[in-house]
Amino acid sequence: MTPPEARSMLAKIKENQDRLFSCKRHEFGDVPMPFEMGMTFRCVRCQGDMKAIDAFRYIQGYEAAGRNPNDILNGYRADWKGETFEEAWKAFEAQGFMYGRDALEQVRFGWNIAKGLRTAS
Repeated sequence: MTPPEARSMLAKIKENQDRLFSCKRHEFGDVPMPFEMGMTFRCVRCQGDMKAIDAFRYIQGYEAAGRNPNDILNGYRADWKGETFEEAWKAFEAQGFMYGRDALEQVRFGWNIAKGLRTAS
């Protein structure tokens, strides 16, 4: 590789990183099938390219925050449930969870934080 080729390659990498870092929330469209080793995803918002493994980690962090991973990559998690707290809590009660009112409000508070909802002050 010649020095001009190396400079050009580094400039393209920097441009891509600038696009990715400036994006408030990546979206990768539909799940590409089949997955191929070393594939990249392009964000439809910023047009930045991200290695699939990095995109999956990004999506997992988004989901860990209580958000729908399908917002980022459509079809990523077909079984994702966008439940309300009340719907989710009914499922826990059916499993035998029984909390007092104060404890239940603490659980609801955690739910709201995870979902990014504003809580009453």
